[in-house]
Amino acid sequence: MRKQLIAGVIGTVMTLSAGIAMAEHHAPPPRPIMKQQYEKQRQIEQRIDRQEHQIRRSMREGRLLRREAAFLKDNLGGIKRAYRGANRDRRIDRAEWRKLDFLLERNGRLIRCLKDGPPVGHYR
Repeated sequence: MRKQLIAGVIGTVMTLSAGIAMAEHHAPPPRPIMKQQYEKQRQIEQRIDRQEHQIRRSMREGRLLRREAAFLKDNLGGIKRAYRGANRDRRIDRAEWRKLDFLLERNGRLIRCLKDGPPVGHYR
C-alpha cells in the first residue's frame, strides 16, 4: 500500500512538472487583434520619438527659439500623457486613436510651421 501511494505521488509530480514545462515552451501565438494593437502602439511611439528628434535637431540648428521649443515640448508632454491614459488598459480604441492622431498631426504642423518660418534675425 505504501509503495502504491509513493508511486502515485511521484507520478502526479512528474505529470505536473511536464505540463508546466510544456506550457512554458509552447505559448500560443499572439492573436491578430493583439498584433494590430501592438502595431498601433508602435506607430504612436515612433511618431512621438520622431517629433522629439525634430525639436532637438531644430534647436541645435538654430531654427527654433527656446520658448518655441519649450512650447512644442509641452505639447508633446500632453500627447504622452494622453497616450499613457489611452494605453492604461493596454488597448487603444478607435476614439483614442483618432484623438492621438489629431494631437500628433497638429503638433507636427506646429513644428514644421515654427522651424520653417521666416528668419527672425541673429538672436535666434
